[in-house]
Amino acid sequence: MLIDMVNKYKADAVVICMMKFCDPEEFDYPIYYREFEEAGIKNLYIEIDLETTSFEQTKTRVQSFSEML
Repeated sequence: MLIDMVNKYKADAVVICMMKFCDPEEFDYPIYYREFEEAGIKNLYIEIDLETTSFEQTKTRVQSFSEML
């Protein structure tokens, strides 16, 4: 389904944001990762924590990822 959306909207890449320590979501990521790799789609995985007070590291990772595209 995600691969179809990427192709439909001609996205350059995908950013996957998942809640930290949410096992049901985290179990899906290896499947997504494999499908993205097979399709040649670049992707960035970001874990989100409800108690995060600083987003500087996330901001830097997203900026670096966008520069790779």
